[in-house]
Amino acid sequence: TIGSMFRARPFLVGAEGEVVIDLAEVDRFDSSGQKEWRRLLKSLAGQVPAVTLVDVNESFLSAAGDTLTLARNVAVASVLVPYGCIECGRISHESVWATWPMQFGAHVCTTCGGSTGNKLSAEALLPIQKASTTAPPASAKVIAQRDEILSRAMIDASVAQAGESATPAVAADDTILGKYKIVRRLSSGGMAEVFLAKQVGIGGFEKPVALKRIQRKLLETRQQAIELFLNEAKIAGRLTHPNIVQVLDVGEVQGALYLAMEYVHGRDLRKVIKKLQQNRAIMRLGEACYIVREVAQALHHAYWSTDMTGQRLSVVHRDVSPHNIILSYDGAVKLLDFGVAMSAVTEHAETMIVGKWLYMSPETTMNQQIDHRSDLFSLGVILYLLCSGHMPFTGREPREIVKKIRAGQYKPLQELVAVPDRLVQLVARLLSPNPDDRPQRGQEVAAELGDIARQYGFESSGSNIAYILKQLFANEGGTTAETQVPTVISAQEVKTSASIPPLSPTQPITAPTAVSLESSVPIAPRSSREFPAVAPPSGNSAPLARQTPPSIPSPISRQITSPPVTRQYVLPPVSAPISMPIRSGSFLRVVITVMVGILLAVGMYLLVRPS
Repeated sequence: TIGSMFRARPFLVGAEGEVVIDLAEVDRFDSSGQKEWRRLLKSLAGQVPAVTLVDVNESFLSAAGDTLTLARNVAVASVLVPYGCIECGRISHESVWATWPMQFGAHVCTTCGGSTGNKLSAEALLPIQKASTTAPPASAKVIAQRDEILSRAMIDASVAQAGESATPAVAADDTILGKYKIVRRLSSGGMAEVFLAKQVGIGGFEKPVALKRIQRKLLETRQQAIELFLNEAKIAGRLTHPNIVQVLDVGEVQGALYLAMEYVHGRDLRKVIKKLQQNRAIMRLGEACYIVREVAQALHHAYWSTDMTGQRLSVVHRDVSPHNIILSYDGAVKLLDFGVAMSAVTEHAETMIVGKWLYMSPETTMNQQIDHRSDLFSLGVILYLLCSGHMPFTGREPREIVKKIRAGQYKPLQELVAVPDRLVQLVARLLSPNPDDRPQRGQEVAAELGDIARQYGFESSGSNIAYILKQLFANEGGTTAETQVPTVISAQEVKTSASIPPLSPTQPITAPTAVSLESSVPIAPRSSREFPAVAPPSGNSAPLARQTPPSIPSPISRQITSPPVTRQYVLPPVSAPISMPIRSGSFLRVVITVMVGILLAVGMYLLVRPS
């Protein structure tokens, strides 16, 4: 209430820049408070460049409507309009942008879902006719985000007040965090720890979720940690795609921040690659292209999709790596962890470099403006790794890696493994130092990979991925992937090459093998001539999906035992015909038996033939 106890002085001390006054919580405006209100508005108008009032209500308009014209730099942005439900009679208040004449759209009752009508009289709105309704751009931006600003301020205050008790240790499996019951800890990273939990509801309802909770030690740098955590929730919560791990809920309980996400029972791609290396094997081209194609579709959706207002999200993940790609035991491929992502709906510090050096795009290493094509570069590194078993950019220390990344210096894919020329060209485009030379959309990458797989007959599916995981982790029971926190470096730290820190804070780099985290067993170069050039199928020609070049590996698990290296292709079973060796003696017996049968048939026919 603005009444006799209202004082203007606390609002005037230190006021500078554009001022926005939110009146949504003011229920009543008494005539006894008009003098102090006039003093506040007049003083602010002479002290700051602009004063904007938000959500003025009927009480304010009737008691202090004339104060809206005290100065030219005073404006009204919105009016809090009462709406009455025609069916249940409930009164609700909605914020409506101030214009003249006022435009009242249709609203739905939040209680019964019935139609509502405006309860504000035309006479009460007359002060709006004389007032300015144009807010300055900076003030309009703050007004549009005021709910989020207020929510984050309250969370920050709650975390600060909770202190050490904000994230208590999980001592039991039945710990309750909000509406979630924790089952067990899944992983712990630098920024957060992840638990398997279940959402419990009435009637025995239970839903498994992955619960991500911010680490207690990060609360010392509270503002940055909370910003990153809430930005992840804000970005991922707007993304709905089968290849992206869904964010279901975000909340705060006694200063503890948590994120409820879709629970994916599977393994991250990093662990799959490591397991293949332990088995001295690489992934078949079909499954490699399938995984990258699914991630490309996720990246395309993240950047080009829009929210409910039609605004393009323009999400750039900034940490596309095997650590953040999870393969489920059902065969799904999903992109996760948008903790350092940037988008059109969030604000980020421009002096931060994030990601992992081995997968970082050239423009990221130079702290330049980046977009979705930076993620496609990282995806190209993953495609190169899956196809060949080697990282394209390696070195003894990060500055050597960065130098090669910026120069596009890597061994051509066809020198390591036999792959189609079209796949070699796609990898080369993805790894181009110039973003303009790369594919411009994730959907373009996905379509090209699909065409290549069909043309050369190595198409794959989710069931093949599920089979590979069950083969690789048959004796380990399978748990969800651990959360890896990407490197976060300030721009000042990369001005000189020597200032680039090691790839892992716990593992100093002393040799090339220490940097090549995904390096595999060396393999002998194979000529790309094994894959003859095949023209893409035209509209009138027969599809080439079933045409298999002689050099394509048989769709059976095979092992190359030539010394000194053993390479095994871990492949799913398919319904292709399998040629079985037949002994020469057995073949001769079969031929003789067939000939005898034919002679007997001819003889019987001659005997019974009518003369």
